[in-house]
Amino acid sequence: MDTCPSFVFSFVNNISCIILCYSHILCFADDIKLYLRVGSLDDYPHFLSDLDRFVNWFGNVGLSSNISNCKVLTYTRSRLPIIHSYNVLGSDILHADKFVIDLSCKLTSSLDLRPHIDMICCKMIKKPKHTQHTQ
Repeated sequence: MDTCPSFVFSFVNNISCIILCYSHILCFADDIKLYLRVGSLDDYPHFLSDLDRFVNWFGNVGLSSNISNCKVLTYTRSRLPIIHSYNVLGSDILHADKFVIDLSCKLTSSLDLRPHIDMICCKMIKKPKHTQHTQ
């Protein structure tokens, strides 16, 4: 029996059950996302406390987090979204301008699929054509 899946399952359960009180977690390979539905300004301290606990826990188990690769993207249908600044270990986490590319998907704050479709189409147009073999 392979122990690696058990370790990963235990790792994810520890994060979501012990460290995070309000937020939720998404994991894929070495990529981790924390998220929380924000309905009012009162929700931000909850998310910030979870974020701080998460980063501290990461350091306590001997792992490093790359804060410079972190981005904030607010998904909303509102024309006037609630925007808040985030600071972890003395570093500000930057807000994504209008989109992020995550796992090869272009995600916009409005969840519009057109920019992703455009990105894929442009990549397909730019691909070099295979050379034809003549006999």
